[in-house]
Amino acid sequence: MFSEYIMTNKIDSVAQTKIIILTDKKISETSQETLRIWQKIVRSKHKGEKCHDDELFQDPLLLVEWDNAGLQARTTNNAAHNKDALVALIRSQPGFTPFPNINAQPDCAFPFDSRQNFSAMIAALNANNWSRRINGVADVGWAYSVLVPKKGQLDIAEEPVVFNN
Repeated sequence: MFSEYIMTNKIDSVAQTKIIILTDKKISETSQETLRIWQKIVRSKHKGEKCHDDELFQDPLLLVEWDNAGLQARTTNNAAHNKDALVALIRSQPGFTPFPNINAQPDCAFPFDSRQNFSAMIAALNANNWSRRINGVADVGWAYSVLVPKKGQLDIAEEPVVFNN
């Protein structure tokens, strides 16, 4: 069971977000920083809206931790089966929304404008047979859905149907 969560601590009157890892899957420092940025963007976007503190905003994010060994194994079999192809597939889905005010978009985090479009993107990745689990070959990575509440912990859930099923 996936048990990663975000915890906010107040230190010197400044809110700092600390990501606590309670799983054998390590989330990279780059991804952790991306989650902090995404949390700020979403909360700023919805500032002033009337909602409950634990209500989740409708701005899902796909977070991918890539496995270079799994990507390399697929590229060896077919040069077109690579990380760039998967990134392009995700970004071409309806509802993909680039990070605002960031020139170099991260290749590990993919924001969407609604849960419906997010679900359609998950289905598109699930239908992409070459990026799914192959017996005896490392997976291409691990995928997580991330939702931001008004306050408190991010809602992070593993999406095993994307690459690991």
